[in-house]
Amino acid sequence: MCGVWSTSFQSMQVMYDASGVRLHAGRQAELLNQIVCEFPPEHPLSSVRPLRELLGHTPLQVCYYLYCTSALLGFIVAFLMRNSG
Repeated sequence: MCGVWSTSFQSMQVMYDASGVRLHAGRQAELLNQIVCEFPPEHPLSSVRPLRELLGHTPLQVCYYLYCTSALLGFIVAFLMRNSG
């Protein structure tokens, strides 16, 4: 398959989401939680449950996970090919 339906494209989209969109959403949640903590106790939003802050990954974490997953897949394929013959 080629184009947007290829596994390579889908993998890149997931990595972009994890390291970009979700990471920045987590940073915004952290800032919003700090703002809500500064509200006076009588404010209606002062008792709201805090937002989740750990949503995404840094680009370095995404590269590390990609490297580990690729290495593990390589070992599994090599093992299966060696034992199949």
